[in-house]
Amino acid sequence: NSDPNCDSWRPLLELLRIRHWIKGLFILLPLPFAVASGVDLHPENLILGILGFSLVSSSVYIFNDIQDRHRDQHHPLKCQRPIAAGVIRPMVAFWWGIVVLGIGMTILGLPGILKPYSPEPWLLALIYLGGNGIYTFWARSLAWLDALFLASFFLLRLYLGCTLSQISPSATLLSTGFLLAFSLALGKRYSELISGYDGEYRSSLNQYRQEILVKILILTVACCWGCYLWYCWTSPLISQERWWWSAIVSGFGLYKYMNETIRERSAREPVAMILESIWPRWVIPIWIILVILSIE
Repeated sequence: NSDPNCDSWRPLLELLRIRHWIKGLFILLPLPFAVASGVDLHPENLILGILGFSLVSSSVYIFNDIQDRHRDQHHPLKCQRPIAAGVIRPMVAFWWGIVVLGIGMTILGLPGILKPYSPEPWLLALIYLGGNGIYTFWARSLAWLDALFLASFFLLRLYLGCTLSQISPSATLLSTGFLLAFSLALGKRYSELISGYDGEYRSSLNQYRQEILVKILILTVACCWGCYLWYCWTSPLISQERWWWSAIVSGFGLYKYMNETIRERSAREPVAMILESIWPRWVIPIWIILVILSIE
């Protein structure tokens, strides 16, 4: 390929999809609880964990782009991706993915060198890689199962955040995180449906029905908020007088997400919504502050 862009770093950086590193927010979800409960935090562990896991996820994007390059060429947006557009050869992308994966796994090993020692970041990354392999070659072609897999990938990030923050997650907190992740995955599928995408771009979309998807999405969001309410009410960390503070803000954030996804039919995926909408920029910081203030 004689395209000069092939010799530049820009297409290689595009393959990383750095925009999607915003998903690392799930790693930080346990942080307010850890800070408020007085845990001896090691910020370097969190920084390394987020960077390492983001690079591992970027390597998965690269391998998926190689696998999907022929299908992406017929997609109105994905056809612009470097591999589908022919800017980067698949073999070059493959070795770039190996390099990115190696760097990410190496970084995830560094929190084990720092105190306290924990092999979990590295093990969680291996589970993430294995799960993505199953998702790519099987689960993503099946409706609902594909969303469950996507939610499980977010849950791994949440568990990584608990590991790096040195807190033991309760079943209620993990359930809340999973339901939140599942609602984001369903929102992603809904945005694809109303954008006019069909089974030609993603085979599982032919198996979804908008009206059913909306009902399940609403139910999932309601269960997510209910689960978080129960966590705030029963957690020994949170003051019985102030348990509802962060619950109100989280409920408002979920309402805004539902309103933009279903009522306004913005057709934006959750990542784009978080980066481009105004409300997450103040809802998330306020939630963090109120969590810290509501701790005993």
